[in-house]
Amino acid sequence: MASDRATPRVVATSTRGILIGFVAVLACSSPIEPVAGQARGSEPLETTFRYVPAGTFQMGSPPDEEGRDADEIRRDVTLSRGFWLGETEVTQAQWRRLFGTSPSFLEACGDDCPVERVSWFDAVAFANRASEAEGLDACYEMIECRGEPGVGCPDGEDWCHGGFVCQEVRFAGLDCPGYRLPTEAEWERAARAGSDGPTWIGAFEITGLNAAPALSPIAWYGGNSGVEYRPAWPCADWVEREQSAVECGTHPVGRKPANPWGLRDMLGNVWEWTWDRRAVPTADPAVDPLGPAKGEHRIRRGCSWSNIPHHCRAADRSDDLPADRDRNWGLRLARTNGS
Repeated sequence: MASDRATPRVVATSTRGILIGFVAVLACSSPIEPVAGQARGSEPLETTFRYVPAGTFQMGSPPDEEGRDADEIRRDVTLSRGFWLGETEVTQAQWRRLFGTSPSFLEACGDDCPVERVSWFDAVAFANRASEAEGLDACYEMIECRGEPGVGCPDGEDWCHGGFVCQEVRFAGLDCPGYRLPTEAEWERAARAGSDGPTWIGAFEITGLNAAPALSPIAWYGGNSGVEYRPAWPCADWVEREQSAVECGTHPVGRKPANPWGLRDMLGNVWEWTWDRRAVPTADPAVDPLGPAKGEHRIRRGCSWSNIPHHCRAADRSDDLPADRDRNWGLRLARTNGS
């Protein structure tokens, strides 16, 4: 986004006067706004974050978009703050570094693969732990929690409910200094990276239930997610696949090209939890939407290695209970600009 710094006015004819005037203007000007896609590191996570600028964009999808669901209402959404978003999904190694546990069903994929089989409660707990590791105030107040984050699924179970549950989670707001989950609107703004189509490379043709060859260059999805590590997930019976495979699963993060704002795997690999509760939006314009104040289900975005291609669109939405865990659900962290 363009900087709002003022242009210095030269009011003195001497060199000394020019310098004094220039320094005075710099002292009064606001900080320089990062540019879209600018990178900065996170020491406790040992990863890179990319800048997503403030601005207005069209959220949702047009009525003629292939695979569109009825809840993808098209509307203008304004984000008044820029924010930083993880270049990749949180990995198994990053989760272990902060919690010392290994919740992933597809653990055999390795350290650089996205952590999965984590619930929404697990995800906000991870954000708080990342804030603590960097000496930042937490964004979430987690009330009456029981269990341990990332722990609770029986061995070998690809899905489970519970294990770590909280009575309530309170959000400190978008200006909180620590790490957090992106809002649903922030996630879609980042996934679009200034584009307006189903993906940042535009539309793609679906040639079979699990086949969209034009999607393969940017996403691990149900048609191209075959793996050699074991154990993984049997997929030989998935019909109309782009690529044949015996077993499928997650892949190391960051192996696909980045979108124009430097973000990778925004579509595919694992679904990513957001802050928002489930609701069908209206067509009314919105500023910094946080979703409804009440409701049980939380929104996930981005599709996964096991999904058919019509889910791998920037506007596609899914949701589940905050204590549920699954082999294709993960997370990506955000942090507000200037924190």
